[in-house]
Amino acid sequence: MASTPGTLARALADVLPKQGVPPVDSWHPEVEGDSQMRIDRNGDWFYQSTPIERAGMVRLFSTILRRDGEDYFLVTPVEKLSIQVDDLPFVVVDVGSDPVAPERLLFITNLGDRIPLDRSHPLEVEGIGRSEIPPSIRVRGALKARIHRNLFYHLVEHHGVERTIDGRPHLGVLSEGEYHSLGELADS
Repeated sequence: MASTPGTLARALADVLPKQGVPPVDSWHPEVEGDSQMRIDRNGDWFYQSTPIERAGMVRLFSTILRRDGEDYFLVTPVEKLSIQVDDLPFVVVDVGSDPVAPERLLFITNLGDRIPLDRSHPLEVEGIGRSEIPPSIRVRGALKARIHRNLFYHLVEHHGVERTIDGRPHLGVLSEGEYHSLGELADS
């Protein structure tokens, strides 16, 4: 039997930490089902094809989201419910220098996650210039956020730095003193 969003949210209120993200990777419940929920390419959440408009509820659900292989689930200590994700579950809506640590680049998702660009949260830019796969950044675990083309161009324009790697010119960005290549520059 599938839970409704309201039932699931009430059940979560008692088990989730008041701040941060719960340890969903350590939860392995025996009860499995289908949430009848979907996240579209724009990061909008739906229950039975109806938009979930309460931002707080969507944020709550996002904290129990987990990716196992190619599949996504909403996981609590007592149940694991599949959820359809059309592309990636999060979308980057802003990028810039962290106001607290200006040497660090910070990515903000549509659900308010603040993701620093570092080794735990790398950029993935495979296919840039060769295919239509937009870049992404790891949010947590196996979950990623899509970086739309306009924000990627903003990142390059405002933070791009050229470096030579293995004798080849690269374009990248600096965050906390570490260079993150966005890809090799084409010969001019």
